[in-house]
Amino acid sequence: MIAEIMGSSPDNDFYDAKVTVLSEMIKHHVKEEEKRAEGLFAQAKDAGLDIEALGERMMTRKLQLTAQFEKALPPPQTRSFTGHKLLQSEPVEAGSSR
Repeated sequence: MIAEIMGSSPDNDFYDAKVTVLSEMIKHHVKEEEKRAEGLFAQAKDAGLDIEALGERMMTRKLQLTAQFEKALPPPQTRSFTGHKLLQSEPVEAGSSR
């Protein structure tokens, strides 16, 4: 899904839909991993990992990646559908019988 999005552009058909689906997939994955009894972090804690230190390492890496990609990515742009033209007749004059 990521490769499809990166290989296309916001003007392509279904681009917004693909981004929305990816977002939902990520949210679902995070929800699964954060389950108290069976998620990834519960397993790490059960294995004796220092969850606080892991959290700090993850935050540091997130900040590094964010800084890296902020330099590489263009600023966000508002997109709108531009594939149609509005056909409009001349204005109707007041008192006209049109």
